[in-house]
Amino acid sequence: MKTSNFILKPRKGSISNGQSSESGKFKTEYGRQVKCRREPQDKGKDKNFWHILGDDKSGAEAELRRYERIRWPKPIVLNRNDDTISIKIWPESDHHGAVGKLRHHIWFNDEYLVVIEEREKYYLFITAYPTNREHSRRKLEKRYIENKSDSRI
Repeated sequence: MKTSNFILKPRKGSISNGQSSESGKFKTEYGRQVKCRREPQDKGKDKNFWHILGDDKSGAEAELRRYERIRWPKPIVLNRNDDTISIKIWPESDHHGAVGKLRHHIWFNDEYLVVIEEREKYYLFITAYPTNREHSRRKLEKRYIENKSDSRI
């Protein structure tokens, strides 16, 4: 599988840790890069780009809130251990066919979820989406309570 570096840049005034992202690449504080799948491409954009907008064939619903938050995943991942903002983090393994793989769920302010999968030398960006429906929030809160741990990613 080919991967590319996660290239979202924080918007001015959005949550950010102040790190420069000239090339679009970024690493976590532990030195691991977060990468995206590069293929398949459509209209010159990676699969993950269309997926988080809801404009792919995954069944994700295209909506304005997804477009407004296109730049949120990177600052959320970079600021996930900041105690001054509301972020819930929990790991899950063997979820939806990802057998043997550990996925980290990073839920910002109970309104936006980012999922990254742990690989040997990097994290793979899986998805990100707004959690604006009450039933989705209840399900995520339940999963958080069942799986939360004190470990930091």
